[in-house]
Amino acid sequence: MFSKVRNLFNKNSSKTKAINEECNHIYNLTDEKIQVVTDNSVRAFNSDHLVSFKSKHPNNIYYSESAHKLFENVEDNLRKHIKSINIEYQEHAGLCSPTKVNGEYEINITIKDRIDGIDIIENYNVDYLKKFNEVLDHELVHAITFAQLIESKELDSISNDKLASLGLYVLDEYNACRKIAERYNSFELSDGKTSIDDILDIAVIQLRGNLSSIFTNVDLHQNAKDTALYKLRHVLYAVATRCAFASVSSVHKNLISTKNEILENFISRAQELLVKGYMEIPLNKDSYYILGKSLLLEYLATIPPIGSSIFKLIEESPDFEKKLLDVI
Repeated sequence: MFSKVRNLFNKNSSKTKAINEECNHIYNLTDEKIQVVTDNSVRAFNSDHLVSFKSKHPNNIYYSESAHKLFENVEDNLRKHIKSINIEYQEHAGLCSPTKVNGEYEINITIKDRIDGIDIIENYNVDYLKKFNEVLDHELVHAITFAQLIESKELDSISNDKLASLGLYVLDEYNACRKIAERYNSFELSDGKTSIDDILDIAVIQLRGNLSSIFTNVDLHQNAKDTALYKLRHVLYAVATRCAFASVSSVHKNLISTKNEILENFISRAQELLVKGYMEIPLNKDSYYILGKSLLLEYLATIPPIGSSIFKLIEESPDFEKKLLDVI
């Protein structure tokens, strides 16, 4: 199939119409939700767009065909909630975000158009295509989760609950990383850290000051990126990624190994919670809340001076949980 398309693109410009018809027939590359965004234009990533500069970049068909195929794999009732997939210059490899417009949620995905500074859409090779597929598929996993919650009408209530949204954030990353690792045999870490201890040790120091305010009644006025919740999300994101890879391949169990016995217990417990949540997807708000709370408490148990007393404090003082949520 691919050789047939490649041969078509090697023909001269008089074959443009035939190429356009062939691409549309074979791949149905007509969905205008998938777009290439540049400084000067937004172009649908379909056959018309490909033909417009086929002489310079004949291999664009591979990226476009892959993008459409992955998008079309999403169930119709969920795909309708995805408004756009934009391939553009940006800092992150991929992003997926639900936003509310006129009272209704819509999901937008953006995919970075460069790898190591190279514009992959205009420079084809097998490795670039594989990476492009991985990133898009990863973001589509997130999109499916959001679409399911839009369908169940629970996204609003989860978004407005700190612990439920924490549970969603962490499990959804575990889910996406695990699925992509299984599908592509890919185990790339986005944070650049090789040791889980590096991340956990830094987070302990950063979180300690915030959490001490529970006991001292200090009123915190901080930038959003300085809050305990922001830091907690960051560390649990890293843990979820590594737990996902370790769940897929025993070769990568070193990603969650640590010499710190307290942290080892936390990581082991976190993996148990994430595997259990993964097996129960899709979850509802109550389940995400329980997961978020469990992850929070398990992590707080690793931080002096709170330690294991955190569970006793929650059990003995109904007001403690409110104070905890006020701080994070």
